[in-house]
Amino acid sequence: MFGNAMQSLLQSNSRFTLLVVYLITLAATSHSAKVETKTVCETEGCVRASEKLASALDRSIDPCDNFYDFACGNFIPGGVIPDDKTKIDTIAVMNDHLQQQIRSILEQKPQEDEIKAFKMTKDYYASCMNSTAIEEQGIEPLKKLLQSLGGWPAVEGDDWSNDKFDWIELMKKFRREGLGHDYILDFGVMLDLKNKTIFIAAITRAIFGLSNEFLKKGLEEERVKAYQKFMIDVAVLFGANRSRAEIELKESLQFEIALAQLAPSYIEYTITARYYPSTIKQLQDSNPYINWLDYMNAMLPEDQSVNENDTVNNMQPEFFNELGKFLASTPNRTLANYIMWRAVNSVTTKLTTDVRNLRFEFNKVLYGVKKQEPRWLECSEAVTSSMGIAVGAQYVRKYFNESSKGAVLDMLADIRAEFLDILQNVNWMDDETRRIALEKARTTTYLIGYPDELLNETKIEEYFRNLEIQSDNFLANHLRLDTFEKDVLFGHLISVTDKVDWTFISRPTEVNAFNVLQLNNLQFPAAILQEPFFSPDRPRYMNYGGVGFIIGHETTHGFDDTGSKFDLDGNMNDWWDPNTRAIFLERTKCVIGQYDNITDSKTNLTLRGEASRGNYNRLSENIADIGGIREAYYAYSHWVDRNQPEGVLPNLNFNQNQIFWISFAQSWCAVYRLEELKNEILTSDHLPHMFRINGAAMNMEEFSSDFNCPTDSPMNPSKKCRVW
Repeated sequence: MFGNAMQSLLQSNSRFTLLVVYLITLAATSHSAKVETKTVCETEGCVRASEKLASALDRSIDPCDNFYDFACGNFIPGGVIPDDKTKIDTIAVMNDHLQQQIRSILEQKPQEDEIKAFKMTKDYYASCMNSTAIEEQGIEPLKKLLQSLGGWPAVEGDDWSNDKFDWIELMKKFRREGLGHDYILDFGVMLDLKNKTIFIAAITRAIFGLSNEFLKKGLEEERVKAYQKFMIDVAVLFGANRSRAEIELKESLQFEIALAQLAPSYIEYTITARYYPSTIKQLQDSNPYINWLDYMNAMLPEDQSVNENDTVNNMQPEFFNELGKFLASTPNRTLANYIMWRAVNSVTTKLTTDVRNLRFEFNKVLYGVKKQEPRWLECSEAVTSSMGIAVGAQYVRKYFNESSKGAVLDMLADIRAEFLDILQNVNWMDDETRRIALEKARTTTYLIGYPDELLNETKIEEYFRNLEIQSDNFLANHLRLDTFEKDVLFGHLISVTDKVDWTFISRPTEVNAFNVLQLNNLQFPAAILQEPFFSPDRPRYMNYGGVGFIIGHETTHGFDDTGSKFDLDGNMNDWWDPNTRAIFLERTKCVIGQYDNITDSKTNLTLRGEASRGNYNRLSENIADIGGIREAYYAYSHWVDRNQPEGVLPNLNFNQNQIFWISFAQSWCAVYRLEELKNEILTSDHLPHMFRINGAAMNMEEFSSDFNCPTDSPMNPSKKCRVW
């Protein structure tokens, strides 16, 4: 939940219930470059790039009718998606390659001089791959752990005791055992939005076992039915009587649905609606059904504590105002069934084959997959997710091309110059707001590849000093890591900082990019600085269309409907003149209306330009897409003005500008399962790739000029939207 503040280039499915830094996770004058099409680039890199570009094109489609389909129509010939995938896109291809690289690291025999942290990544991977040990241990260790915590009523039957049940005490014990703590409410630690030098506690609504978009539709919704079957089947596997499980877990599911109904719509869940700071005592007075001081101290590491005068941000006061009455009306047995189920659900992928198979049956309905991922891939992703610092440190040593930094920094400088020029020349901004905006843009800092600390083995060892990993107990390792991660991240609550700690900067193995609003900092991890977004041995027009768009996208996030509420120091501050803000919001209505009028033909779902039904920041992403490609295009055009036209790719009848656009589109080629396409339209902050590409291109006069698109053709509407 807390991670939804991260507006990044891509959707993140991670559950950020830990430390919060607010990350924001893309009638014009022509800027067409003066191109020269007679010169041909015949280097090995250009020949390879030409072959790749040509192979994905569908020349039967007019780029002025549907540019995305023209550029990506043969990305996956026949549109066949591997059985274990929900979609295939360039990001998935990059991730598969990345995970193969990580696999080679994790399967390598530890060296004698290797630091303990690196060895632990290999031990964790080995424990995940050790299916024999997992099957021999079975589910008994987890069953015994649950019994020691009071037991799962649906499994224990009449032996379950209601007398000593206290959901708050259970959550506190779960936190220490690594079983999760966010099933009724979520607790985290965040930088204070208005004072980035201090950390404060934060509370928000529960994280659910299924998207609340689906839960709110009730028991008859297809995915909800599959979720219900999944929980019943798992309970039976754990020893429950099926008839009892069907009755009790239906009640548990009805509780989860009702809890989801308490959560406010994300459409109303704006950045300003997330900030309601008070003292813990004030929170206690307004919501007395929980001993908040006791609860929060139980969440923190054992050697740390807060007092009633410390600050907490109640991110959803409406939810907490109703939660007490709702819980008071819920039988303890129902509450215990729900909490115990959620704990089991959190570790189903860490258990035996029969449990994992039940999970897969549920995933088939949820995502449309037909086959489980290879075991090595699950294990590599598990290690990367939980031990990203240690994995990333090994990855950059072995695979990152340091020469990429210079080329990317050059593009960053070019694109920043274009954005500064845009700020200088927009005619709707008052002088004082413009002055501050220019200062904010000029003082933006960058992280390329990885933080320098990842090359410091002493710092890495210090970070992992309290962690122990075994090579033969996957479940125990997972629980231990969950506790360790929360100890580290929640432990920031009592610290003061003048800069972000390197340990929670974006991981180098993330194929993503970020604008960290509270640092006024753009981050481009090592993993994204590769094809199709970037390659040092191909023409710049391809790189500007690839990673250049990403740089522009993240730059624009600092000045979209969310980023514009943070000042140059990274504090939430309404520094805009009210009239300028009103004009800005009026300009965004064009973007909202444009996407609101698009219906996806495959799902018959209407896009929403302002917010998806599951997230609040779709407008921010659409603004960043349209602004980002403009900045990248202008930056390359001016690079050509300062230098000279590059040679075109061989064996293609496209000029440099056209290849810029094709490179932009082909960086985002994708084929979706119908279920995944629905999920992204309904619940993702980003639109599916085809709408992102066409939406950005159709709002650029330069695109229409470069491809000679007739006025009012699908890709050249007479009414274009421009915020920046």
